[in-house]
Amino acid sequence: MVKADQRAWLQDLSNNDEVDLRTECSEHLGEAGATPKGWLRDRMLQCFSGRKYVSAVGFDGEPWGEISWDMWILGYANHGVRQVDYLISMENITYFSLPGKTVNWAQARFDINFNGCSVQMNCPSQTDLSDTVLGWEVRPSRSLTFSSGNSIGSGSDFRVPASLTMNHRFTPAASDNLTPSMQTGMFESNIRFDSAGRTVVGRDYGSVFVDAPLVYVLSLSEDAVKYSARHIYDAQNNPERTFPSWVGKTVPGGSMQDPLTRLTDQAKISENRDASIKVCKDVWGDNYAAGGLQCDEYPFASTYQGGKYGPDSSGGLLRFSARPIPGDDNNAGGGSRLGQKFYWENRILDGEAFSVRIDP
Repeated sequence: MVKADQRAWLQDLSNNDEVDLRTECSEHLGEAGATPKGWLRDRMLQCFSGRKYVSAVGFDGEPWGEISWDMWILGYANHGVRQVDYLISMENITYFSLPGKTVNWAQARFDINFNGCSVQMNCPSQTDLSDTVLGWEVRPSRSLTFSSGNSIGSGSDFRVPASLTMNHRFTPAASDNLTPSMQTGMFESNIRFDSAGRTVVGRDYGSVFVDAPLVYVLSLSEDAVKYSARHIYDAQNNPERTFPSWVGKTVPGGSMQDPLTRLTDQAKISENRDASIKVCKDVWGDNYAAGGLQCDEYPFASTYQGGKYGPDSSGGLLRFSARPIPGDDNNAGGGSRLGQKFYWENRILDGEAFSVRIDP
């Protein structure tokens, strides 16, 4: 249970105020405990949960008892600050000693350690994550914050990647003749800090969980984007119905095996768009835009697979499609929704891969 002091701490994570990650994680416990990476709700939220067990074993190899607990880790990246926060909880601790054995469970220790902090990061003291079992029972939740300076990192967007892993150690009380136990790699979190700026991702600074899947989703049944969705669906599933037309045509983006990658150079985006407009004119004539139509392109002009740079990187194959669709639909499906919702909210940087899915 998240207590009042933890709720106050969680409310300080302004970009996640509207999300109760603990509740959502409870609805995905199968995924949250299946691997050390747990469940990634999106690029801003990660959780891990599972029932953990440690056997108390004597120096002679004989079992003395067992201790178990509910492990919870809630991770919060930040769209606006180069910071990642974790709330680590060990709850519902139970233990028993086998007949004829006595274990001082209360004074045994649980020690948690996060590895992977680099010189490009500000790394927290982790002394608070070392306590007796009694101490964890009294105060089951502890927090950690990792951050990075705004002008530290690689490239023009100052990227700093990090792979954090969590180890858990059980140490018997000094009065007990028992062996300690270590569980390595119990939790993993791959993060990235960046200073990409507002024009690229909406806010100057931020952090993300890079293992979260990036899938741009549109629906054929949503009126606002139904023409954009139909165009993408045809390009992915019926490329023979799209232009430019050629035998054996395929179009990328339907999976992470053949993904799209974001392009942020505005001059190159314009070149991609010009290549698509040329197709619209060649097929539908110079007046293709009559009645408020626009030339829609897929893959998007804001990707390296667009009309100009896609062929340049694939041996000249024209693996794209252009089609006139209503302007409002085009501006939503391949414009504001793609840019300000998908790119910005996920802090997708130049060269980062994603896939596109069309729902019914």
